Amino acid sequence: MLPQQPLKARPDGPASPSLGIRLPGQSAKKAAPEGRLS
Repeated sequence: MLPQQPLKARPDGPASPSLGIRLPGQSAKKAAPEGRLS
């Protein structure tokens, strides 16, 4: 439960790099600029 909370708690910052590993480079690049602007 602890590892799941931090990932969902900050899906805009720390999750960006983590999601990039799971999602393709294209998705990570599109989500990175959006999350940073937000």
